[in-house]
Amino acid sequence: MQNDISQPARFSRRHLFKAIGIAAGAVAASLPRAARADDDGGGWRWGHCFLRGTLIRTLNGYRPIEMLVVGEILPTRFSGTAAIRKLFSYTVSRDDAGCWPEDCRPVRIGAGALGVDAPFRDLIVTNAHAMFLDGSLVPVDNLVNGRTIVFEDDPIGIFTLEYFHVEFDAHDVIDAEGALCESRRDDATMPCAPILSFAGGKSRLYSHLRSAMAPFVDWRQPLDLIRDNLEMRAGL
Repeated sequence: MQNDISQPARFSRRHLFKAIGIAAGAVAASLPRAARADDDGGGWRWGHCFLRGTLIRTLNGYRPIEMLVVGEILPTRFSGTAAIRKLFSYTVSRDDAGCWPEDCRPVRIGAGALGVDAPFRDLIVTNAHAMFLDGSLVPVDNLVNGRTIVFEDDPIGIFTLEYFHVEFDAHDVIDAEGALCESRRDDATMPCAPILSFAGGKSRLYSHLRSAMAPFVDWRQPLDLIRDNLEMRAGL
């Protein structure tokens, strides 16, 4: 028998199932568990990084990020152009369980996931790296949908990843593979745009509940709308 569930009903049901999944995960997380190496809160807090090979738009076209140099002028969203103040890289490795460090978990943004030719080919960034969408900065782990934006946890045969930072005198937005992405920012730096992010599991739960209700009463907030629009673009 053909499935004749309407699109609004499918939309509502999908978000309701996600909310249930988040609630079940919270219950599971509250149970006793073995300690993990990253549970002590130690280690780096790098974030905001591009994978080696990422193409960055320069004044003379796109070049791999590892080919850029300190002092080079890049086109930026808010400054027009800006000189690179810092450009450096670091390497991360899987732990004994085969997991990447939580701060540096790779996310693959599929070609066209954010818009037409945005990005124009798959883009891999760290999970905390923010995309510039609808006038706001959104850390990409808020947008993972399992189809066009996914955690890249299991690249076969890869045990280390090399990431690169691009930092200017002021926080800004640059073009990476055709997608608008933030430059590196530390906690003391003023962000160049508002930051939208879910504040833990409860915040994500409420977000999916708002989306589940949207076909009937739409109380969605800006981040809910951004995520839902990208999921619709992905055909979810």
